[in-house]
Amino acid sequence: MQTIKWLDKEEIDKSLGVLFDLYPQDTSKQDNVDSFTIIKPEIIDYILNLRAINYKNDVLSNAAAIAKTIIKGHPLLDGNKRFGMLLSERFLEINRYILRTSQRDYKNAAINLANSSWGELPPLNFLTKI
Repeated sequence: MQTIKWLDKEEIDKSLGVLFDLYPQDTSKQDNVDSFTIIKPEIIDYILNLRAINYKNDVLSNAAAIAKTIIKGHPLLDGNKRFGMLLSERFLEINRYILRTSQRDYKNAAINLANSSWGELPPLNFLTKI
């Protein structure tokens, strides 16, 4: 049986910080409201409780659930696809997987998750176990 390391509040906060560093916000256009503000904390709570509900004992399924939950749940004002993918990638990293894919495929995965139109599954050679 695989032991899964789960995301905690600190990891989510760190990921939000990374998101902000990668995509600085111009708050002057939005009445000084940060686009990465959590507006639906229940979506974040769901991610934090995946362990408690014993979702699946599979790292890849959980990573996909994290990305899809964030992307479809819209917990942020903006940047949900970026945050969902980033958080899913961080979950993979703490479980000793490295995601190796092109920026195009990475972006397409986020868009496909948002549109619920996955189409043909990508090859599974994009992950490396470390």
